[in-house]
Amino acid sequence: MRALLFIGFLVCCLAAFDLSQGITIAMQSRCPCRHSRSVQPSTIKKLDIFKQVNCPIQVIAVLKKTGERVCVNPKMRWLRQVTQQMGR
Repeated sequence: MRALLFIGFLVCCLAAFDLSQGITIAMQSRCPCRHSRSVQPSTIKKLDIFKQVNCPIQVIAVLKKTGERVCVNPKMRWLRQVTQQMGR
């Protein structure tokens, strides 16, 4: 009887641990950008700026030639000037 109780307790603990890991992963994956790179303004077709408190990088650029979406370093001088002109 004790063995069954222990096994039941162990299963509940493992299930709770597994659920908590899933929640952590889900919260981390909300940020679309984990790394940024330098991009020349002339290569950008479209610039998407979004505001999320948990995400340090909040700028995604769509490149002209390839249509690739890349995360842009928000500390770049030209990008700060653009966002100031946009009033953000």
